[in-house]
Amino acid sequence: MAPRTLHDKPRSLPDGAPKDAVMVAFGARLQKELVKRGWGQVDLARAATKYMTDGAISRDTISKYVNAITLPGPERLDAVAKALKLDPLELLPNRGVTAVAGKAPELDMRGVGKDHAWLRINQQVTWEKAMKIVAILKEE
Repeated sequence: MAPRTLHDKPRSLPDGAPKDAVMVAFGARLQKELVKRGWGQVDLARAATKYMTDGAISRDTISKYVNAITLPGPERLDAVAKALKLDPLELLPNRGVTAVAGKAPELDMRGVGKDHAWLRINQQVTWEKAMKIVAILKEE
């Protein structure tokens, strides 16, 4: 299977990768902010373009963000956040924390439905411990 990029259309959750969950969460947060302000996608596109140093943000681009098709790059994320008078981390918590801190958190666990969780471990362990973890995960 080819590696996914941020610009690939996400699969439905919970079968998708955590990146998909980030895109869905970002889109939902962005939509919530639009509704809170009574803005349409074109309003956000116009407001965010004012903060771009090179180029513009179109309504189609905002639509791709809201519909979890893609995530903005750093400049566009900053422009969208400034237009909404928010910190970028409020819109993109997982990726934003990693980018700002310079490294991924050692453990990230989030609920997915009633009986499941996403678990991400970014920690150096011995091969023995890694194999035990994999064995536990394969028990399901």
